[in-house]
Order: sequence, then C-alpha cells, then structure tokens
Amino acid sequence: MIVGIIILALGLKKELGYGSPESYRPGTALSGAALYALYGGVVLFLLAQICFQLRVTRLLTRIIWPRLGAAGLLVGLVPIVRRMPALEVLAILTATCITLIIVEVVVADGQRRRLRETALLEPPEANRQQRAGPSTS
Repeated sequence: MIVGIIILALGLKKELGYGSPESYRPGTALSGAALYALYGGVVLFLLAQICFQLRVTRLLTRIIWPRLGAAGLLVGLVPIVRRMPALEVLAILTATCITLIIVEVVVADGQRRRLRETALLEPPEANRQQRAGPSTS
C-alpha cells in the first residue's frame, strides 16, 4: 500500500509541474510516466488493500468488489485519458476515487453497524478481569 502511495505522489509531483505558471499550457497532456504513476499508484494501493483484507479476514466480503471494480476501471481508463489535458486526467481520477468512497460507505454500512454493536456489547478484556475478581492460583 505504501508503494502505491509513493508512486501516486510521484505522479502528482509530475502533474503539478505541468501546472506551474511558467510551463502551463491548457491543452498539455501528461507524459506516459506521470500518467502511469498517477493511475498505477492508485490501482496498486487498491489491490494492496484487497490483498490485505483477504489475508486478514480470509473472506470475500462485499467491500472488496467495489475496490476491484475501481481498479479495473482505472486500468481501462489509461488508454482513454492518455491524450487528455493533465487537469482533466486528475479530475477523472479524483471523481473515480470519490465515487468509490461513496459506494463503499453505502455497501459497508451493515458491516460497520454490526461491528459497532459488537464492540459496544463486549466489555474490554481489562474490564472482564476486574469484574471476575482476583484470580486464585
């Protein structure tokens, strides 16, 4: 996940360099490396999150599918946005990520609610030991 964030940061650095006052031209497209770093960094981050969740839970939950769909969508968008201006490329990436967040909030609502209810019902381990009293060995 960290490598994905670093690659995204490198892509943003390249993209923001295109937006500097000295070099700004409204129709300037991103270079291949900057475009692949932007989209590839987010895709790598999403895939790493999916792998982490699968490793921890060992279950295919509903929250994995929107991330996998967003990663596939971003990979599919790369050839389309290759010739677009840099700010449009960044706007499409941002819109895709915000849409993913909204979808995950809606999809994971039941999971979050069950987790909160379980956490509120179960007292922490320290409280359990205090309620049980001192142990006699």
